[in-house]
Amino acid sequence: MNRPLLPPALAFGAGILANEWLGGHPGLWLALLAVIFGLALVPGRVGIAALWAGWILAGALAHAIHDTPLSPVDLRRATGHEPRLVELQGRIAETPSLRLKERRGRVSERTLAAVDVRAWREPGESWSPASGTVMTSTRGTLPSELFRGRAVRVTGVLQVPPGPAAPGLFDYLQHLRHQDIHRTLDVTGPEDWIPEGGPDARPPLSERFLPWAREALARGLPEDEATHLIWAMTLGWRTGLSGETSTVFMESGTMHVFAISGLHIALIATLVCAALRAVRVPRAATGLIVIPILWFYVAATGWQSSAFRSAIMMTAITGTWILNRPADLLNSLALSALVILVWQPGQLLQAGFQLSFGVVAGLALLVPILEPRLFRALQFRSDPMLPETLRPRWSRILDRPIRWLASGLATGIAAFLSSLPFTVQTFHLFSPVSLVANLVVVPLSSLALSANAVSLAVSPVSGDLASIFNASAWVWMHGMATLSRWFAALPGAAWYVPPPPWPWWSVYLAALLAIANGGPPILRHPRAMLAVAVPLALLAAHGIGRGLQTTTITILSGGEAILVDAPGRSRDLLVNTGSESSGPGLVVPLLHAHGWNRIPTLMLAQADAARNGDAAGMVRGFRPGELVMGSPRLRSPAFREALAAAKELGVPIRRVHDGTTVSGWSVLWPPVSDTARSSEEAAPVLAGTLGGCRILLLPSSGRKTQRALLESHDGTEHLRADIVIAGVSRNQEPVLPDLLEAIRPRWLILPSAPGTTGPPIRPEHRDALENAGITVVCTHEHGAITLEVSRGRVELRGMNGIRRSWEGPSGPRGGDSFSVPIPLERFPSGDSSATQGVLTPP
Repeated sequence: MNRPLLPPALAFGAGILANEWLGGHPGLWLALLAVIFGLALVPGRVGIAALWAGWILAGALAHAIHDTPLSPVDLRRATGHEPRLVELQGRIAETPSLRLKERRGRVSERTLAAVDVRAWREPGESWSPASGTVMTSTRGTLPSELFRGRAVRVTGVLQVPPGPAAPGLFDYLQHLRHQDIHRTLDVTGPEDWIPEGGPDARPPLSERFLPWAREALARGLPEDEATHLIWAMTLGWRTGLSGETSTVFMESGTMHVFAISGLHIALIATLVCAALRAVRVPRAATGLIVIPILWFYVAATGWQSSAFRSAIMMTAITGTWILNRPADLLNSLALSALVILVWQPGQLLQAGFQLSFGVVAGLALLVPILEPRLFRALQFRSDPMLPETLRPRWSRILDRPIRWLASGLATGIAAFLSSLPFTVQTFHLFSPVSLVANLVVVPLSSLALSANAVSLAVSPVSGDLASIFNASAWVWMHGMATLSRWFAALPGAAWYVPPPPWPWWSVYLAALLAIANGGPPILRHPRAMLAVAVPLALLAAHGIGRGLQTTTITILSGGEAILVDAPGRSRDLLVNTGSESSGPGLVVPLLHAHGWNRIPTLMLAQADAARNGDAAGMVRGFRPGELVMGSPRLRSPAFREALAAAKELGVPIRRVHDGTTVSGWSVLWPPVSDTARSSEEAAPVLAGTLGGCRILLLPSSGRKTQRALLESHDGTEHLRADIVIAGVSRNQEPVLPDLLEAIRPRWLILPSAPGTTGPPIRPEHRDALENAGITVVCTHEHGAITLEVSRGRVELRGMNGIRRSWEGPSGPRGGDSFSVPIPLERFPSGDSSATQGVLTPP
């Protein structure tokens, strides 16, 4: 067998996926593995099939062992799921990482560090043994005496990591779980850390290397963006990648040069090998020298996952030099994957692992196919049968640069095609400009890395000589940043796209494998290909058809931002942009996950900063097709800033009122006359019918506005709705009973009030609504709520797993009226009309 390690690696990975989907207990997988081991001893096909099944069960068993709390002192068993204030005792497992966040000129600092825990206690209690790893998050910067390997005590709030805030967003819970981390610790500040081991404790050599290397690479340079990017690319200093800078490199498709990955490891190995081979060091001895240098670099840069994976790959390849065996990239890739997955099976489910191994596998399979074809296509050779000696000299001189260009294009195309499923599925980003950008930026990054490597090598000998190489690296890095910004700013450089259904990726990967095998297999096996392609095509067509008939409404928790994603783009609508913090951190990623590059219609339902603090940034970043509101006369600074940004960019501004429409929704409030004196009086009320379901968007408003709305539509069917999405006013005033009687909803969805942590409705009022047959759903309990409305069917999902659905046409709901008791303290004294509301049960 040419690649004997490839089948076991694939089978082991399949077992990990099986356990992830099925969730079996380790005992079950172990029992099945014992049975399969017995069958593997049977000669013939039974034994071979059992061997394959054994590798699959081994992968499932390894993942189940890591994912199940088997130890009686496991933190998951000892501390439960509720947040609690605890003190932990353990050892710092990784180099603390400082993260910076800038907002309106203010920079906030937060340090992340993983701690391997050996004991825990609550305040005033005795120590109890514990096992597990906790990810700590500390406000501020940790002192230098807290380094990887240091024994510490730390106090904070221990809790389960948060899941995704909305569908399609980053899942921090699963991200940590795949690293065998199941709890986080929120630490108030550095003063809550107590180092142990005495004042003479010294960090390991790899930890002392990083500060020295940063100082050496900054010698003779200004401390500007280019210098920070040099630290990020060479040393893995993630602090240097701010939000704006990282976005530029992401959209240009060149972000990968800042991950300590195969590019860095291969370049260091190449430099060291070139230096050793120049003095005639044997190939086997070169491998023995290169491997320790690579692993020192991995340790010095903080044992980052991408560096660890790349070092294992390069160690496998370099090991063939020592053993004097022929190297095979796919076989070495399989060996490194097996080593990593046995050590930490959850790595398979991480985007970084998938991207690293997927791209390297794509390069190994596609580059040998693409490079000769591109070279022949670019070559100045009119007659392919013409002998070399008869070709013009200028044509032969151009062969070397053309070969370099063909190699670069082949590598870029192969990397782009093999990484596309992962970038679209994980980052929702399609960046065609990366094909050209990487052709320029990757060579520049190699030059900068080479200059940095030489600078670090000569720094102990000559600081002046190191400064010359630092200046060279600074020039290359400055060019990289400038070119990346230029590429990202090109029209059509990058688009955010929604991830397609899995049948699309199945067809896509099958096509890539067909190219790698030298041509479309359908030409050789048409029946087999049709048997696979037809069902996948039908599934894809079903998904497209369902998407063309389904409207998705996402109601976020806090800020009352509502995203209406209708079929096509013309009827898409964003109601409110969220606060100054939730806008960039929650609403913008949600828009990207839905594939929005522009907002067709942005409605500012309220003018306050709590709900539209990021309105100006949203206008500048997404340039809406139109900006609508209930009144342009409101004086909120955030509101005025958004209007100024819209006028500056030429975005149409429209006031809506009763009788107008917004993205296919009818406006029921405010009235035609603009007499609003507050944000809540001017908040537009929208009603729409989607797939036979009537939905009412009722932003937070007071009793006076709700009564005026009821009176203006008294005797009409305009207020009737199956679902009401109602905001909560500052006084936590829910929808008035009289208004609910006119609406007669099935479901009442209440987003959390901005800046509050409690429920948006009082228990007694909620009980009254539930007794009247109205299902109350709060984002306070269930997280972001998603409504999928298609023809004759409505499905509701919450981020905590809640599901509700109903089918059938919308229509009046009959039943006997009965009084609903409303607590009198909810209304001003003397307002007896408040108790006269009646609700109709279903």
